[in-house]
Amino acid sequence: MNAIGRQRRAHALFVAVVAVLVIALLPQSASADTVSDKQAQANAIAAKVEELGHQVERYAEQANAAQIELDELAQQVAEAQAKVDAAKAQQEQHRGELRSYAIDAYVHGTDDNTAALVASDDLNDLGQREGYLSAASGNRQQLIDQLRATEEDVQIQIGELNAAQAQAEAKKNDLTQRQSSAASAEAEQQRVLSQVQGELVELVRQAQAKKAADEAAAAQARVKATNSGPTDFGPVPTVAGGAGAAIAEAKRQLGKPYRWGAAGPDSYDCSGFTMWAWRAGGVSLPHYSGAQYSSTTHIPLSSIQPGDLIFYESPGSHVALYIGGGQIIHAPHAGDVVKYDSLYYWNTAMMASRP
Repeated sequence: MNAIGRQRRAHALFVAVVAVLVIALLPQSASADTVSDKQAQANAIAAKVEELGHQVERYAEQANAAQIELDELAQQVAEAQAKVDAAKAQQEQHRGELRSYAIDAYVHGTDDNTAALVASDDLNDLGQREGYLSAASGNRQQLIDQLRATEEDVQIQIGELNAAQAQAEAKKNDLTQRQSSAASAEAEQQRVLSQVQGELVELVRQAQAKKAADEAAAAQARVKATNSGPTDFGPVPTVAGGAGAAIAEAKRQLGKPYRWGAAGPDSYDCSGFTMWAWRAGGVSLPHYSGAQYSSTTHIPLSSIQPGDLIFYESPGSHVALYIGGGQIIHAPHAGDVVKYDSLYYWNTAMMASRP
C-alpha cells in the first residue's frame, strides 16, 4: 500500500472514531440536561408548594384572629342591645307616669296636689296654698325632665348599638376575606401538586426533604451563632403533669390532616392543634396563635421545656408543641399532617411561651 493509500485509511479510521464518540456522547449530554432540568423543576415545585402552604397558614391564623374579634364584637352588640332595651323600657315608664299625670289633671281639672289643696281645711293659709301649687308644678316638671333624659339616653344607646353593629359587620367581611384567601392559596397548592406526575413525584419529594434538612441546619447554626437557644439535645424525656398530658394527647393526633380553621378531633390547623393538646393538660387556649402567645408566659428560647409552645416567624403565623429532645409536634400547613419535626424545622424567627 502506497503512502496515499495509508493516509486515506488513517483518515477514514479517524472519521469513524470521531463519529462513534459523537454518537456516544450526544445522548449522554442530552440525558444529563434532561435530569438537570427535571431537578430544577422539582426544586421550583417544592419551593412553591411550601410557600403556598405557609400562605394558607398565615391566612388561616388571620381568620382565627378575626373570628375571636368577631365573637367579642358580637358580645358587645348583645350588651349594647340590652342597654337600648333597658333605656326604652325606662322611657316608656316615664311616658306612662306623665300620661297618668295628664289624665288625672284632665279628669279632675287639676293635679293631685291642687286637689289636695282644695280639699284642705286650710284654704285661708296663703303660704300653704302656694306651697301646694309649687309642688304640683315641680312634680309635673320632674316627670317631663325624666322623660327627656330617658329619650336622650335611648338615642345615645342606639348610637352605640349602631357603632357596634357596624364594627361587627366590618369584621365579618374581614373574616370572609381571610377565609377566601386561605381557600385560594390552598386551591393553588393543590393545582400545582396535581401537575406533578411520573418521576417528578419522587424528585419533588427529595427536593422537599433536602430543603427541610437545609432549613433545619441553617436555623440551628443561626441559633448557635447567636447563643439564643439550645442546639444540643438528649433523648426525649418522660414528662408528667399537665405538660405530660398535653404531649400524650398530641401524640394521639399524629397523622391527622392539616385543615385551616379546624380544631379537632379529625383535623387541625396549627393553633387548633395546640389548643386541643393543652386542653387535655387542663389549660384552655384560644384558637389563634397570636392570642395563645399573649395569654401565656413568655420565656427565652434557651429555657424551653417539654410542653412549651414554640412560635415561628411571628406569634400570629405558626405555633407548635415542644416535646423535648429538640423535637416538636405540630400541624405544619395545608397538604401535610400532624407530625414530628425538628425544633428548627423553619429557618425563621422563633419565640416561646409556657401555658
